[in-house]
Amino acid sequence: LLITLTIIVFSFGVTRISGKSKESYIIIDPGHGGMDPGCNIGDIKESDVVLEISYKTKEVLEAFGYNVILTRETKESLCEGKFIKKEDMEKRINTANSYNTNFVISIHLNEFGLSEYRGGQVFYDDNNPNSKLLAKSIQDSFKMYLGNTDRVIMQKEHNYLLRRLTVPACIIECGFISNPDE
Repeated sequence: LLITLTIIVFSFGVTRISGKSKESYIIIDPGHGGMDPGCNIGDIKESDVVLEISYKTKEVLEAFGYNVILTRETKESLCEGKFIKKEDMEKRINTANSYNTNFVISIHLNEFGLSEYRGGQVFYDDNNPNSKLLAKSIQDSFKMYLGNTDRVIMQKEHNYLLRRLTVPACIIECGFISNPDE
């Protein structure tokens, strides 16, 4: 899944959305962190897994000459002191909006009480017309490369992060942490 996600992001970013030069940036937002671990199964935390996915994706993209910024580089949240979700989110948004950014992907994992649910799913907000194109391209690539999902892109209205970004952006649920195969 990690390699596929990297290929999806790279191929989409280079060929379809990236009207900008290599001096522009791809922003990868590893979701959660610190006091906000996201979902977990046993000792496995969503925040740790998505950080690893983000590091590997960054590594591959940089090998192809692209500038990549991670909004979070440690297991901690982005808050100074006490965890405040809005402060954490604002720092992610400010990072993405501070660069000549091609697009933003926020990496997450899904969880459901039954282990048979699987597959990646991509969410977008309609505040930028290219966000839907970004989401559709990534979702189609999940189907093409993995063949493990019949999920479709979905608009995620009123999402704090997506609503406030000024560039194409989406949330990628890479799969289900509750599914042992994923």
